[in-house]
Amino acid sequence: MFIFKDPVKTLRISYLNIGWLGLPIATSLFGEGAQLFVIAAYVGSSIIGNSLGANLLSSESVKIIKIFKTPPMLAVLLGVVLIPLHDFVSQYFETIYVFSKFLMSFLGMAIFGMWLSETQLSVKGLGSECKPYFVKAFLMSLCVFIVYLITKEFDVAIITQNVLTLLLFCFLPPAANIIVLETHYMGAGTSVPKITYGTILSIISITIYASIIVSSKLLGLIH
Repeated sequence: MFIFKDPVKTLRISYLNIGWLGLPIATSLFGEGAQLFVIAAYVGSSIIGNSLGANLLSSESVKIIKIFKTPPMLAVLLGVVLIPLHDFVSQYFETIYVFSKFLMSFLGMAIFGMWLSETQLSVKGLGSECKPYFVKAFLMSLCVFIVYLITKEFDVAIITQNVLTLLLFCFLPPAANIIVLETHYMGAGTSVPKITYGTILSIISITIYASIIVSSKLLGLIH
């Protein structure tokens, strides 16, 4: 994880919108095969982002045991416990799951909308975010390329077969959940404009990336 003096900046660099944006786009571009890979990345990113977010944004020092008591970690532990009861949970608690998922998205976007209504956006502000966004995308792409070369040498199929999905991650915006964390721990919403600008730049970049992928498939360059 990238560490800066500004904890919000650290989260904006390292905690990406893999679930709400990355998952549907990756599935559309690369099919069901990429779905499990992205879900695994999303779970890992959520645990790290939420747990370390609590540590970075809280005014008090957070011990390891306290991190394991945060809602994301408790949710993962509960999920592991319920794996053997998958059929039972699916049959009797599916309605609760669907409602909870909707409520999480709704409340997250509601908080985002409330801060956004009080935020002034501008073309100048968007321009100022171009350099950090594309520097981050370039450095992440470089890391993906290095990881690909290493995993190819050792024949790590899960990486080599999903390298295009990994490249997609390089263009994802910061997770909107950062605003929820900042609101909860700091009572502020300073990340709203930067996340908004990052999302705009991300949509443009992903559109270009998706066009290249689709064109390459049509030309038979990739499968």
